[in-house]
Amino acid sequence: IYQPFSSKLEKAHWLTFYAAFLDLVQERVHEAIPLYREASKLDYPIAENNLGVCIKDDLKYSMYWYRRAAKHNYAIAQYNMGICYSVAKQYSKSLRWCKLAAQKGFSDAQINVGVMYDTGKGVNTDVKIAVIWYKLAASQHNAVGYTNLGVSYHKGEGVRTNLLKAIKYYSKAAEKGVNVAQRFLAHCFQLGWGNSGVDYELSYYWFKRSINPTGSPYNQFWTPEAEEEEEEDEEEEEEEDNDEDIDEDIDEDQYEAFINNNEEEQEGLLSRHNDNGNLFQLVEEIEDVQSQLQEAISNILNEISDD
Repeated sequence: IYQPFSSKLEKAHWLTFYAAFLDLVQERVHEAIPLYREASKLDYPIAENNLGVCIKDDLKYSMYWYRRAAKHNYAIAQYNMGICYSVAKQYSKSLRWCKLAAQKGFSDAQINVGVMYDTGKGVNTDVKIAVIWYKLAASQHNAVGYTNLGVSYHKGEGVRTNLLKAIKYYSKAAEKGVNVAQRFLAHCFQLGWGNSGVDYELSYYWFKRSINPTGSPYNQFWTPEAEEEEEEDEEEEEEEDNDEDIDEDIDEDQYEAFINNNEEEQEGLLSRHNDNGNLFQLVEEIEDVQSQLQEAISNILNEISDD
């Protein structure tokens, strides 16, 4: 007899898989949330982290789910905790959480740790340590790691100035769509820097790519130029960490109250939360799909044996 879920872990996995399909592919977030919550009852960290992403407009409740997932040593959730503290301008806590994820090899967290050492947020400025973190991220082919290493070698920050190495890392980043690296390469070929030789055709190619972005997500990440502009904007702001309490413990009852107090915004979500029949129907859909796949495989095997 076919059993759709042989363990709690398998059930949590399939609930999360189906929820992610609704959330990320079909953009039916309100229908995905109750499935994530059902999986989170089984202490499944991916579902808990994804719940935090779904309700990211409310920082405290988002952090409630990230923290639950982070307790399972889930690196992405630890990184998200760091991002939340950074948004709240509590940089020392942000650094602590990002380091936990970075030490597990999560390259985006390694970039953030490097940037914090580079800019002195949450820690004393140490550009040499920043370069170490950039190198770790670049070793995983992280485009921002390549870019920031290129900047370090270009400006001689944390390492000796080396235009050849700067061009090497900028080239790797440029191929991945980072426009600040593409602009640097355009200048290199225009002026013949680093033994590249003057090549106006290549210069024009990279300049054209830099002003016609291909939609690369890497263009949304930190660059030194963007950091300088941000620092100018922050000159008028307070430099100290924000002391706002965003660490207040939130239990399930408080979360339910939050949901119920936001009926106008969460109308679709509430209908799913309050109608277990719909939830179980979605779970049954998963079981039906598994059952159909099992039946199809059996029919194929029978046909092969008959032949």
